Amino acid sequence: MRYIVSDIHGCKKQYLELLEKINFSEQDHLYILGDVVDRGPEPIEVLRYIMDRKNVTYLLGNHDYNFYLFIKELGLNMNNFKNHEMNWAFKFWQRDGGLPTLEGFLALSEFERKEIYDFLENAKV
Repeated sequence: MRYIVSDIHGCKKQYLELLEKINFSEQDHLYILGDVVDRGPEPIEVLRYIMDRKNVTYLLGNHDYNFYLFIKELGLNMNNFKNHEMNWAFKFWQRDGGLPTLEGFLALSEFERKEIYDFLENAKV
């Protein structure tokens, strides 16, 4: 079976409940039409769960794309973070729910950050 979902926004518990409700299996395929990150409490965890699934096609939404642009501009080691705080795009992203995504990303190792960056870079727009 094929399924389509969007706007998960970091709500891992609800996302997993949805998959359970539809009895999502390895024989099924899920298309995620963006907005996996921001707002909810576990955006990075949702993103990593999606990254581990072979039967999920992920398309970047505007929230995901803003996150990608932020880490692309800043660099994975986040050394420039303090200089970036006054940037308008950063302020807008945070007002639009980016704080949980940023906090989760900062908690990762540099290797894990690179994995996420590569995944977002290769995602379809």
